[in-house]
Amino acid sequence: MSLPKNSCDCHFHVFGPSSRYPYAINRSYTPKDSSLGEFFALLQTNGISRAVIVQPSVYDYDNSAILDALRAKPQQLRAIVVIDDKHDIKELKQWQEWGVRGVRVNLLFNSSVNSSSIQKLVKLIKPLGWHLQLLINISDYKNLYEDFKNIGVDIVFDHMGHFDIEKGVKQKGFQDMLRLLRENLAWVKLSGAYRVSNMPYPPYSDVIPFAKKIIEANQERVIWASDWPHPSVSLPTPQYEELIDLVEKYTKDEKIIKKIMVENPVKLYDFKNI
Repeated sequence: MSLPKNSCDCHFHVFGPSSRYPYAINRSYTPKDSSLGEFFALLQTNGISRAVIVQPSVYDYDNSAILDALRAKPQQLRAIVVIDDKHDIKELKQWQEWGVRGVRVNLLFNSSVNSSSIQKLVKLIKPLGWHLQLLINISDYKNLYEDFKNIGVDIVFDHMGHFDIEKGVKQKGFQDMLRLLRENLAWVKLSGAYRVSNMPYPPYSDVIPFAKKIIEANQERVIWASDWPHPSVSLPTPQYEELIDLVEKYTKDEKIIKKIMVENPVKLYDFKNI
């Protein structure tokens, strides 16, 4: 698939070396080393010029690895960090200058972040204009819409909401996420298809109806991501270009593809629109 200029991968991680960036003791998995250089080689090969680095759970609150990456690639990168609700606002303002644009709350894997801290985090990040990125299983939420409609900052759902595919597109959690999306209260990442699919290889055709519904709900607030290097996944790892090709499975409309790959990331992550 040929991508439009200034396309963006809105979710990737770097890991290691552990001697420089030690992992949290309470981590739920131990990843292989995956460097910024490896990732940018993939971007160059596939015609992608921008990306968003996301703090993984294995580093807990130590954002050193991604902050170093931001300083190494300030024009091409933005970042999502993990913090507690008492973090120093002066330091956060410095991070914002470096390219941090949001905070991740991980309720799916074991981490020190929990649901009770969300409102305090929102109060802390709202003056910065940051968003709240949620790694949750929307199928587990009975009142997803009610819980998040008035939270006060933009919400970004990781991996299409990490839903239970067996419950179908009409399940309440998925419909609640679509409602938040339609009402411009949330964004959704077209990523992690292999995390929810019952199929081991691309194009993960059972996920396609869900992705199409997400785009139909609000094409102005949908973005794409690879989730490289695919941490904590036991299934066969898809090739990077296979994940790019999924976009054309979700929509053939070139204008919508440009929104997903270029225009929407510019709005959400404050990239310069050049």
